[in-house]
Amino acid sequence: TNIAPLAGGIRLTVVPIKRMYGNFGFNLTGSGAYLENKANGYVLTGGLLFASLNAAYFVPIIKRRLVFDAHTGFGSIFLVNTLFTYNAKEKITSDKAWYWGLTFNVGTALYVYVYKKLYIELNVDHVIPIRQGNGFPTYIIQPQLGIGWEF
Repeated sequence: TNIAPLAGGIRLTVVPIKRMYGNFGFNLTGSGAYLENKANGYVLTGGLLFASLNAAYFVPIIKRRLVFDAHTGFGSIFLVNTLFTYNAKEKITSDKAWYWGLTFNVGTALYVYVYKKLYIELNVDHVIPIRQGNGFPTYIIQPQLGIGWEF
């Protein structure tokens, strides 16, 4: 399938270096999506999981209101519990399997502060699996809309 509408993610960002021209840090990101594809008498289901460690650069556009983030790093991709079900009447199923690979990640985000340290995040990650094969796509765009709190 090309679209995974049911997905979720979490991001932890640490920013130890703060300068006048921007802030530098890193983030640890995890996300997952449930996939289901129905075609020609079979159903394929599974989970697609991502984990990454990224270096990040933050620059305020409007002080205490709008922040731009650019991040890049490496991570991993997991395709878990893949299951083929053939012929809905007889329910012939395959064994569950999982695959994994390394990824290169790059992305941008825009943080809009709505109340004190509460913000809405608009994020787009570009994920490029390093290990091709096992049915992994060559390029994944992962748009996200989230809510966060700055500590």
